Amino acid sequence: MVEYLRTLVVAFGFLFTVFTGNDRGRIADFDDGTLEASSGLDWIVIGDDLIGGASEASLETVRPGAQGSSAALRFSGTIREGFASPFSGAWAALHPAGVTSTLIPSRGIRFWARGSGPSFLVGIRQGVGSASANFMTSFTPTAEWSVYEAAFDKLAQGPRSNPARAFSLEDVSWMGFTTAPPGVSGSFWLEVDGIELLVTGKAADRSSPSGGSRTLKVRLTPPGETGHLNWTALATDDRGDGRFPRLPDATALAYALDPKSDVLWFRIDLSGEPPQKWLGVNIAIDGDEDPASGLPWWGFNKEFRFDRLVSAYLMKTGSDSRDYQGVLGVADVDGINAFDFTNLGAGNVKVTMDREKRTLLLGIPRKDVDADGRFRLIATVGSAFLANDDLPNRGFATVGATK
Repeated sequence: MVEYLRTLVVAFGFLFTVFTGNDRGRIADFDDGTLEASSGLDWIVIGDDLIGGASEASLETVRPGAQGSSAALRFSGTIREGFASPFSGAWAALHPAGVTSTLIPSRGIRFWARGSGPSFLVGIRQGVGSASANFMTSFTPTAEWSVYEAAFDKLAQGPRSNPARAFSLEDVSWMGFTTAPPGVSGSFWLEVDGIELLVTGKAADRSSPSGGSRTLKVRLTPPGETGHLNWTALATDDRGDGRFPRLPDATALAYALDPKSDVLWFRIDLSGEPPQKWLGVNIAIDGDEDPASGLPWWGFNKEFRFDRLVSAYLMKTGSDSRDYQGVLGVADVDGINAFDFTNLGAGNVKVTMDREKRTLLLGIPRKDVDADGRFRLIATVGSAFLANDDLPNRGFATVGATK
């Protein structure tokens, strides 16, 4: 109940700040020394390591910030070759739930910055799924603090975005900074502070969420809480058969039903340790057991069709080793088609990572998976952006989890 009330307070405070223009539409100032933006969600790193690349980056707060403020955000790392267009970026959600929404009337973003390395891009992400696009403009910081403005009418759509669209204040979700131009490698650092919208008017009429999956702060379940379960093997998989060798590779799948909580657990064994900075897991379920109905899976196992999806796309945040943030929930076909992977519930899934045993575990209330507890499924591991290895690669596994 306390966490629920805190979420309401954060959400109301953000809506009052950003959608009414109070405090000039502040996005982040870092004065509390944390990575939390005004939305209540943390800044995260999104780079080519999520899609098979080798670049690395991290976020931290440093003191003091610009103009003697309490703190600023430091984004630093190394861009490495080995990916078609290596990159790394720091991004923050603009809505408390991380979904798309309408900004107050504003003409751009103002921020303080200093840095070293190549030029950077700053801008806004608009839309969801295949219809999403980044609208960015470049700036080149110096070693001294300076103020910059990114006018919305100067933002350009990314070259790989499809279809072409014009930027608007509606249907926006995230703002961020990325390395630029593509192909530049080496170390970099960027510090930013006092990020705000350049407000030009009163609140927009529509301030409610408009699309996408809900983003949550999540604390992983301790591995010891699943130690009493009796596991049933479902499938095995060859080592090293994923799309990208740097992403997680699955070797075995098992399940167990906790009779006390009626939570259905899935355990995925990996060939190496789980990544520290992020994780990506899906359980795709064919609840009606009709191989011709549902959606075709988008990984290797394209013959499998599913009608329910359990997703955990999480990024490491916070000071505790179990603190993460991202999309965690269950969706049906309607939700998946709308790129909302939480339409049947957000946060109703438990996640456990055991680095010593090299396992990832998802726990889902049985009622949220399938009514009678019998269904076909496949599992996949990868990153928060990409499915890398299906298990099994062909066909499916069958669960009979009735009491």
